[in-house]
Amino acid sequence: MMAAAEVGPAEAGVAGPSERERLLGAEVERLRSQLAVLEDQWTKKHRLALFVLFSIPAFIFVPPLWGVAIIMATPCLVATQAYLIGMRRAECRELILQSQRDIASLRALRG
Repeated sequence: MMAAAEVGPAEAGVAGPSERERLLGAEVERLRSQLAVLEDQWTKKHRLALFVLFSIPAFIFVPPLWGVAIIMATPCLVATQAYLIGMRRAECRELILQSQRDIASLRALRG
C-alpha cells in the first residue's frame, strides 16, 4: 500500500497544473462562446416588446381587462429578460477574468 505522501496528483484524482491549465482554457473558451450568445440575446431583447401587439386582438375578442393586462405585463417581461441577460453577461465576464487569473497563477507556479 502506498503512503499518502507517495500518491501523485493523477492517483489522487486531482489534475496536475498542466491539466488544470488546459481545463481552465477550455472553460474560458466555453464562457466566451456563451458570452457571444448572451450579447446576441441582449441586442434582441426589445423584440419581446412586440408581445404588446397581442393586446389588439385581446381588446376585440375578450374582455378589455385582458388587453390591459397584456399592456401592463409586457414591460415587466422585457425588464425581467434584460435583467437576467445582463446579470448572466456580468457573471460570464467575471468567470472569464477569474479563470484567466487562475491560468496566470498556474503558469507562474510552473515557471
